[in-house]
Amino acid sequence: MKPLVLLFALLGTTKYCSRAPIPAMSLSENHKNRLLQNIQEDAKSADSATAAWAKEFQDNIAFEYARYKPDTMSINSLVPLLKNGVSIKIIGGNWCSDTRREVPRLCKVLDACDANPEMFQYFRVNKQKKAISTDFAAEQPVVSVPTVFVYRQGELKGSIVETPRISWEKDLLQLLY
Repeated sequence: MKPLVLLFALLGTTKYCSRAPIPAMSLSENHKNRLLQNIQEDAKSADSATAAWAKEFQDNIAFEYARYKPDTMSINSLVPLLKNGVSIKIIGGNWCSDTRREVPRLCKVLDACDANPEMFQYFRVNKQKKAISTDFAAEQPVVSVPTVFVYRQGELKGSIVETPRISWEKDLLQLLY
């Protein structure tokens, strides 16, 4: 009996030791994690409403990200277009249900395209739609959130306000063609 137990222990140890290590993902390796990183500051806020909205948004990101199923043909067409100096600036509110639903979906599209996470920036506004920081959001007249600004080579190609007309991938294709 002891030789059999020893054999299983040895096999288990060999199998465990032969596993390839799983690399730890840094917070900026994909768009979803970059979004999470952007709202972590609010989740630690002393203001209970701000912290609660950020926590709700954090909890919702994985759900909306997993739920959205981008169109493969559109993704394939979008991939080369996102390589040409494209940047995406989003103004959103952690308190806003549209932001909590749509921004993770946009992240899913960008991740499916294997787009550079550095192209993605998320700027927050409060419920009065005033910028929380002196940043890009402070320079824009914000009427609805989320507002997604799409740039190529520094030139504004267009924006998507609140929700895409067709889908994230198809609306981005229209803006970048």
